[in-house]
Amino acid sequence: MLSSTRAQELVRVATEQIKQGLDGKMKRMEQLREHYDLYNNKVVEVDSDVFNIPFPFLANHIDQYLSKIDDPPTLTFKIPNKPTLSDKVQAAWQQEMSSSRSGWKRKDRAEKKMALLCGRGIAKIYASSLSNKYQSYYDLVDPYSFIADPTRGRLDDGNYHGETNIFKTVASLKNGADAGFYDKEQVAKLLNRKDTMVDGDHEVIQKKFDRIKSLGIDIEKSSFAGQTGVNMTEWVMRDGGSWFYLFFDPSSGIWVRAEELKGVFLSGKTPFTSWATHYDEYAFWTKSTADDVFPIAEGMRFLLNNALENEKRRTRPMRLVDAGALVDINELQEYIPDNVILRNPGKDPNIVTIETP
Repeated sequence: MLSSTRAQELVRVATEQIKQGLDGKMKRMEQLREHYDLYNNKVVEVDSDVFNIPFPFLANHIDQYLSKIDDPPTLTFKIPNKPTLSDKVQAAWQQEMSSSRSGWKRKDRAEKKMALLCGRGIAKIYASSLSNKYQSYYDLVDPYSFIADPTRGRLDDGNYHGETNIFKTVASLKNGADAGFYDKEQVAKLLNRKDTMVDGDHEVIQKKFDRIKSLGIDIEKSSFAGQTGVNMTEWVMRDGGSWFYLFFDPSSGIWVRAEELKGVFLSGKTPFTSWATHYDEYAFWTKSTADDVFPIAEGMRFLLNNALENEKRRTRPMRLVDAGALVDINELQEYIPDNVILRNPGKDPNIVTIETP
């Protein structure tokens, strides 16, 4: 662990970086919400009772594209002058990749779908060897929860990146401290706070929830319902030419782990990886395939709904009638087969149809 003074200094810088990163992605997150709403066939709210069918043009295009690139990831290990060891590592990875626990194939498809909709595939890939037992991890990172230097296309070229809104229960924080992963004094300080359930970036969080709600899911009934915890941030940042790792609560500035990156990951490299469908050297949040399809899908949705609405008005038009011509004019409101409607004598019984042009 770093000294408390050094860790607190880095947390102050990281908190400012989070604010800067959020400002740089906010507008893009609003666009992504529209993409996900249209992809999930969410009905757009309109003021009047008109046709408003969410035709799946965007979803069909994205799903067809995904079906062409859904091949599972492959790796080939070659260790110079050690073919036997190379074969063993290759076999171990093949077994790990194909296991249902690791879910590499499933997560790879999900990451590609994310990239088609958002323009970015984001994941955290690393391995551990606790008690001499190898285990790989491939964790997808939601774009709403990821923050990166908005002025650079590659994570290594920027000065910071990380994942926010990592919910940690009280029990998991205490267990991590007992295992030596977290600083015990800092964990105690964090848990002594009264407002333990804090969302730092509420607006981005809401957009993430809106995306899930568009699937018809009640987000309030989450897997952590009823449990007390803290929304933590896992942060990787460059300072003074070196890379550092922080795990902290940005709303309070309390950290529970602060080390040089190579002290957490032996490679000294970030566990986060991200790739862009439309790469730009000087922008992280670039456009996606969905951005190209979205205006076309919206236009087709509007035209088809407009055509259906016009057809409805032609087949069920409004009519003009002399208010005194009928005994009860309300009888015209409901269609009844073979119905007889009484009219008042001496009045014009003609009904004029108003046609939709």
